[in-house]
Amino acid sequence: MVKKVFEWLATIVLVVVILVCVAIFVAPRFGWHLDIVYGGSMEPAIKTGSLVVIKPVQPQDVEVDGIITYRSATESGMVITHRVIEVMHNEGSPVFRTKGDANESPDINPVAADELVGKLAFDIPYLGYLAPLLRTRLGMILLIGLPVAAIIGIELRSIRKALAERKKA
Repeated sequence: MVKKVFEWLATIVLVVVILVCVAIFVAPRFGWHLDIVYGGSMEPAIKTGSLVVIKPVQPQDVEVDGIITYRSATESGMVITHRVIEVMHNEGSPVFRTKGDANESPDINPVAADELVGKLAFDIPYLGYLAPLLRTRLGMILLIGLPVAAIIGIELRSIRKALAERKKA
């Protein structure tokens, strides 16, 4: 019984790790972005440490209550994921007022259409803590190699057991 549970857990972990690895390397080729949430401004909707998957969206398709990711106008290289609380227009172009769910007041600067990265497709809680590890050789060995080795070990043991039973018969 314990062996079966371990087999299932090892398989699930391996599948998740493979999917995350594929997403990390393939998603950007299709315009999707992956980001890690470092702050708690979107709690409880998005937990700190979550890996967020952002899909491209046209500015005119962004709606109130949607969660978007955008480049900060004030801090170079920083991206922010917040909820849209109002869609306005400036010279015919959409502009978004945003707010973190856990923040008491809206963000000071509205988000211009050219700062928009995309909208939230989904998030995976706490997986963002592992994402930087996947980019290292040791991380790949630990997160992929160990589950693969465990599954190979389990299968070899099953094969050995089956051969021993066949030999008895």
